[in-house]
Amino acid sequence: AQFEQRARSEAAELVQCRFGPELLAALGQMYKLRAEIYLADESAGRFSFTKRMASIRHCSKTIQHKFDFYSYCSDSFVQLRHLGHSLEAFEASVPPKSEASDQSAQEGAGTGTPNAPTEQEQQEQQQKMEIALREVEKKLTEALPVFARTGCAQVVTDIDSTVTQVGRKLLKDKSAPWQIRLRRLQAWHRLGEIFYEEGIKALEASGESALNLTEGVGKAFVALIKSERCDRPK
Repeated sequence: AQFEQRARSEAAELVQCRFGPELLAALGQMYKLRAEIYLADESAGRFSFTKRMASIRHCSKTIQHKFDFYSYCSDSFVQLRHLGHSLEAFEASVPPKSEASDQSAQEGAGTGTPNAPTEQEQQEQQQKMEIALREVEKKLTEALPVFARTGCAQVVTDIDSTVTQVGRKLLKDKSAPWQIRLRRLQAWHRLGEIFYEEGIKALEASGESALNLTEGVGKAFVALIKSERCDRPK
Protein backbone atom coordinates (compact mmCIF):
# COMPACT_ATOMS: atom_id res chain seq x y z
CA ALA A 1 0.00 0.00 0.00
CA GLN A 2 2.81 2.40 0.84
CA PHE A 3 4.58 1.55 -2.42
CA GLU A 4 1.47 2.31 -4.48
CA GLN A 5 0.88 5.54 -2.60
CA ARG A 6 4.42 6.75 -3.29
CA ALA A 7 4.19 5.66 -6.93
CA ARG A 8 0.93 7.55 -7.46
CA SER A 9 2.39 10.61 -5.75
CA GLU A 10 5.36 10.48 -8.11
CA ALA A 11 3.08 10.05 -11.10
CA ALA A 12 0.97 13.03 -10.01
CA GLU A 13 4.10 15.19 -10.12
CA LEU A 14 5.25 13.86 -13.48
CA VAL A 15 1.96 14.57 -15.24
CA GLN A 16 2.35 18.26 -14.39
CA CYS A 17 5.39 18.54 -16.66
CA ARG A 18 5.13 19.47 -20.31
CA PHE A 19 4.18 16.38 -22.32
CA GLY A 20 3.86 14.64 -18.96
CA PRO A 21 0.68 12.61 -19.53
CA GLU A 22 1.80 11.30 -22.94
CA LEU A 23 5.30 10.38 -21.80
CA LEU A 24 4.15 8.92 -18.49
CA ALA A 25 1.66 6.66 -20.26
CA ALA A 26 4.35 5.51 -22.70
CA LEU A 27 6.80 4.89 -19.86
CA GLY A 28 4.27 2.89 -17.87
CA GLN A 29 3.35 0.82 -20.89
CA MET A 30 6.98 -0.09 -21.55
CA TYR A 31 7.49 -0.96 -17.88
CA LYS A 32 4.58 -3.39 -18.07
CA LEU A 33 5.69 -4.97 -21.34
CA ARG A 34 9.27 -5.51 -20.23
CA ALA A 35 8.13 -6.88 -16.86
CA GLU A 36 5.79 -9.34 -18.58
CA ILE A 37 8.69 -10.67 -20.65
CA TYR A 38 10.92 -11.24 -17.62
CA LEU A 39 8.07 -12.61 -15.51
CA ALA A 40 7.34 -15.18 -18.20
CA ASP A 41 11.05 -16.01 -18.33
CA GLU A 42 11.22 -16.59 -14.57
CA SER A 43 7.91 -18.44 -14.18
CA ALA A 44 7.22 -20.24 -17.48
CA GLY A 45 10.69 -20.62 -18.96
CA ARG A 46 12.94 -18.95 -21.49
CA PHE A 47 11.44 -20.63 -24.56
CA SER A 48 7.86 -20.77 -23.35
CA PHE A 49 4.85 -19.69 -25.37
CA THR A 50 3.97 -17.10 -22.73
CA LYS A 51 7.30 -15.36 -23.13
CA ARG A 52 7.03 -15.42 -26.91
CA MET A 53 3.63 -13.74 -26.77
CA ALA A 54 4.97 -11.11 -24.35
CA SER A 55 7.91 -10.47 -26.68
CA ILE A 56 5.55 -10.09 -29.63
CA ARG A 57 3.48 -7.52 -27.75
CA HIS A 58 6.63 -5.60 -26.84
CA CYS A 59 7.99 -5.67 -30.40
CA SER A 60 4.69 -4.57 -31.90
CA LYS A 61 4.54 -1.59 -29.54
CA THR A 62 8.11 -0.49 -30.27
CA ILE A 63 7.46 -0.81 -34.01
CA GLN A 64 4.34 1.31 -33.63
CA HIS A 65 6.32 3.99 -31.78
CA LYS A 66 8.97 4.08 -34.50
CA PHE A 67 6.33 4.22 -37.21
CA ASP A 68 4.65 7.13 -35.42
CA PHE A 69 7.98 8.95 -35.20
CA TYR A 70 8.78 8.53 -38.90
CA SER A 71 5.23 9.54 -39.81
CA TYR A 72 5.51 12.72 -37.75
CA CYS A 73 8.91 13.43 -39.31
CA SER A 74 7.33 13.26 -42.74
CA ASP A 75 4.52 15.57 -41.66
CA SER A 76 7.08 17.98 -40.17
CA PHE A 77 8.97 18.19 -43.45
CA VAL A 78 5.76 19.02 -45.28
CA GLN A 79 4.82 21.69 -42.73
CA LEU A 80 8.33 23.11 -42.84
CA ARG A 81 8.14 23.40 -46.61
CA HIS A 82 4.79 25.22 -46.42
CA LEU A 83 6.15 27.55 -43.75
CA GLY A 84 9.19 28.28 -45.90
CA HIS A 85 7.01 29.18 -48.87
CA SER A 86 4.94 31.56 -46.76
CA LEU A 87 8.09 33.20 -45.42
CA GLU A 88 9.41 33.64 -48.94
CA ALA A 89 6.14 35.26 -49.93
CA PHE A 90 6.41 37.62 -46.97
CA GLU A 91 9.99 38.51 -47.89
CA ALA A 92 8.87 39.30 -51.41
CA SER A 93 6.15 41.61 -50.07
CA VAL A 94 8.64 43.70 -48.10
CA PRO A 95 10.25 46.35 -50.33
CA PRO A 96 14.02 46.09 -49.96
CA LYS A 97 16.28 49.09 -49.52
CA SER A 98 18.65 49.06 -52.45
CA GLU A 99 21.29 51.37 -53.82
CA ALA A 100 19.26 51.85 -56.96
CA SER A 101 16.33 53.22 -54.99
CA ASP A 102 18.63 55.55 -53.07
CA GLN A 103 20.19 56.82 -56.29
CA SER A 104 16.83 57.39 -57.94
CA ALA A 105 15.62 59.22 -54.84
CA GLN A 106 18.68 61.47 -54.96
CA GLU A 107 18.24 62.15 -58.66
CA GLY A 108 14.57 62.91 -58.11
CA ALA A 109 15.45 65.31 -55.31
CA GLY A 110 18.00 67.06 -57.54
CA THR A 111 15.55 67.56 -60.39
CA GLY A 112 12.72 68.58 -58.11
CA THR A 113 10.56 65.56 -59.09
CA PRO A 114 10.94 63.02 -56.30
CA ASN A 115 10.46 59.39 -57.33
CA ALA A 116 8.68 58.40 -54.07
CA PRO A 117 5.74 55.97 -53.99
CA THR A 118 2.30 57.50 -53.75
CA GLU A 119 0.08 57.08 -50.71
CA GLN A 120 -2.11 54.59 -52.55
CA GLU A 121 0.92 52.49 -53.49
CA GLN A 122 2.09 52.52 -49.88
CA GLN A 123 -1.33 51.35 -48.70
CA GLU A 124 -1.38 48.54 -51.27
CA GLN A 125 2.12 47.48 -50.22
CA GLN A 126 1.10 47.50 -46.57
CA GLN A 127 -1.96 45.36 -47.33
CA LYS A 128 0.20 42.83 -49.16
CA MET A 129 2.55 42.64 -46.18
CA GLU A 130 -0.33 42.14 -43.76
CA ILE A 131 -1.82 39.36 -45.90
CA ALA A 132 1.56 37.64 -46.19
CA LEU A 133 2.12 37.99 -42.44
CA ARG A 134 -1.27 36.44 -41.64
CA GLU A 135 -0.41 33.56 -43.95
CA VAL A 136 2.87 33.03 -42.06
CA GLU A 137 0.99 32.99 -38.76
CA LYS A 138 -1.52 30.51 -40.14
CA LYS A 139 1.18 28.13 -41.41
CA LEU A 140 3.09 28.42 -38.16
CA THR A 141 -0.04 27.65 -36.15
CA GLU A 142 -0.55 24.53 -38.25
CA ALA A 143 3.11 23.48 -38.02
CA LEU A 144 3.82 23.89 -34.30
CA PRO A 145 1.68 20.94 -33.07
CA VAL A 146 3.28 18.69 -35.68
CA PHE A 147 6.78 19.74 -34.62
CA ALA A 148 5.89 19.14 -30.98
CA ARG A 149 4.45 15.70 -31.70
CA THR A 150 7.60 14.80 -33.64
CA GLY A 151 9.77 15.71 -30.67
CA CYS A 152 7.53 13.80 -28.30
CA ALA A 153 7.60 10.73 -30.57
CA GLN A 154 11.40 10.87 -30.57
CA VAL A 155 11.42 10.90 -26.76
CA VAL A 156 9.06 7.91 -26.73
CA THR A 157 11.47 5.91 -28.92
CA ASP A 158 14.27 6.85 -26.53
CA ILE A 159 12.12 5.62 -23.64
CA ASP A 160 11.70 2.27 -25.40
CA SER A 161 15.45 1.70 -25.74
CA THR A 162 16.30 3.08 -22.29
CA VAL A 163 13.73 0.93 -20.47
CA THR A 164 15.01 -2.12 -22.32
CA GLN A 165 18.59 -1.51 -21.21
CA VAL A 166 17.66 -0.64 -17.63
CA GLY A 167 15.37 -3.65 -17.38
CA ARG A 168 18.12 -6.01 -18.46
CA LYS A 169 20.54 -4.69 -15.84
CA LEU A 170 18.05 -4.44 -12.97
CA LEU A 171 15.61 -7.28 -13.55
CA LYS A 172 18.04 -9.88 -14.95
CA ASP A 173 20.65 -9.44 -12.23
CA LYS A 174 21.99 -12.96 -11.78
CA SER A 175 23.84 -11.95 -8.61
CA ALA A 176 20.47 -11.62 -6.82
CA PRO A 177 18.43 -14.69 -5.76
CA TRP A 178 15.46 -15.57 -7.93
CA GLN A 179 13.07 -14.58 -5.13
CA ILE A 180 14.49 -11.03 -5.14
CA ARG A 181 14.34 -10.88 -8.93
CA LEU A 182 10.71 -12.00 -8.86
CA ARG A 183 9.78 -9.33 -6.32
CA ARG A 184 11.53 -6.71 -8.43
CA LEU A 185 9.59 -7.84 -11.46
CA GLN A 186 6.27 -7.64 -9.67
CA ALA A 187 7.07 -4.18 -8.32
CA TRP A 188 8.26 -3.03 -11.78
CA HIS A 189 5.07 -4.32 -13.38
CA ARG A 190 2.85 -2.66 -10.77
CA LEU A 191 4.77 0.60 -11.18
CA GLY A 192 4.13 0.47 -14.92
CA GLU A 193 0.43 -0.09 -14.35
CA ILE A 194 0.22 2.91 -12.02
CA PHE A 195 2.14 5.18 -14.41
CA TYR A 196 -0.01 4.11 -17.35
CA GLU A 197 -3.25 4.59 -15.42
CA GLU A 198 -2.26 8.04 -14.16
CA GLY A 199 -1.07 9.15 -17.59
CA ILE A 200 -4.28 8.08 -19.32
CA LYS A 201 -6.37 9.60 -16.53
CA ALA A 202 -4.57 12.94 -16.91
CA LEU A 203 -5.11 12.91 -20.69
CA GLU A 204 -8.81 12.22 -20.30
CA ALA A 205 -9.20 14.86 -17.59
CA SER A 206 -7.48 17.57 -19.62
CA GLY A 207 -9.72 16.94 -22.62
CA GLU A 208 -6.92 17.80 -25.02
CA SER A 209 -3.32 16.91 -25.60
CA ALA A 210 -0.60 18.88 -23.87
CA LEU A 211 1.12 19.19 -27.22
CA ASN A 212 -0.97 22.20 -28.23
CA LEU A 213 1.77 24.83 -28.30
CA THR A 214 0.24 27.24 -30.76
CA GLU A 215 -0.99 29.75 -28.22
CA GLY A 216 1.61 32.41 -27.52
CA VAL A 217 4.47 30.86 -29.48
CA GLY A 218 3.02 31.63 -32.90
CA LYS A 219 2.22 35.22 -31.98
CA ALA A 220 5.71 35.76 -30.55
CA PHE A 221 7.33 34.36 -33.71
CA VAL A 222 5.19 36.53 -35.97
CA ALA A 223 5.96 39.58 -33.86
CA LEU A 224 9.66 38.83 -34.23
CA ILE A 225 9.36 38.57 -38.01
CA LYS A 226 7.42 41.79 -38.15
CA SER A 227 9.94 43.68 -36.03
CA GLU A 228 12.86 42.37 -38.06
CA ARG A 229 11.38 42.86 -41.52
CA CYS A 230 8.63 45.44 -41.38
CA ASP A 231 10.51 47.95 -39.27
CA ARG A 232 13.62 48.11 -41.37
CA PRO A 233 14.18 51.37 -43.30
CA LYS A 234 12.78 51.56 -46.79
